[in-house]
Amino acid sequence: MGYFAHMEIKNIYNKIADTYDSRYKKPLHFVEEEIIAEHLPNLYPHSKVLDVGCGTANMITVGQFSSEQYFGIDISENMVDIARQKYPDYSFENLDGRESVGDGEWDLALYVFGQLNYMNLEPWIQSLCANVNMFNGEFLAVVYAQGYQPNYVNKEIGYPPAGIICMMLEEHGFDFTLNGLSFPMVGDEQMSYQQLYDRQIAMTKSGELEGCKYWIINGGYPKSKPNLRVVK
Repeated sequence: MGYFAHMEIKNIYNKIADTYDSRYKKPLHFVEEEIIAEHLPNLYPHSKVLDVGCGTANMITVGQFSSEQYFGIDISENMVDIARQKYPDYSFENLDGRESVGDGEWDLALYVFGQLNYMNLEPWIQSLCANVNMFNGEFLAVVYAQGYQPNYVNKEIGYPPAGIICMMLEEHGFDFTLNGLSFPMVGDEQMSYQQLYDRQIAMTKSGELEGCKYWIINGGYPKSKPNLRVVK
């Protein structure tokens, strides 16, 4: 991502920071969060979590992370300000996610949503390599699949094919899984929350990627293949 694009993303999220949380209140958004939670690894109380592009820090609730575990960074100072208001006991900094933070000490690095698309693939891989602990570290990313981008991002962003993402992760020694998230469904607005969840999780588990809005990528170095937890 060039300097102009980098600054444009920062400006976009600064402008929408005050209304960001209100944009994601539909049942499908909560279903997405529940499925993401199920792809998070089990952590120890002393584990260290880096949330790259933390926004308003919604992943704190999704992952049930303690203030001792969590550190959030975001390129948008306005997003960071709101995160601090929502979670005053947690730590946040206004930093660029392409930079190394903490010299590879993180047991879990989060990139939710779309950080790969904003950074582009190679800087994202470099961020993973710099931040994920080689001995026990894991990561979870949610990527915009081809054809989807938030309606407030009126610029071209990166859409690397799934095969290229997988090839790059393999080349850098990561063990990982890639699944689809948020599939179009006829009549979804008439479904109960449980029906919506059941259908969406079935599609995620099926391995289908066609037509979904996001890809979930979770993994780590071979020693630290995630042990998925169920959050109900």
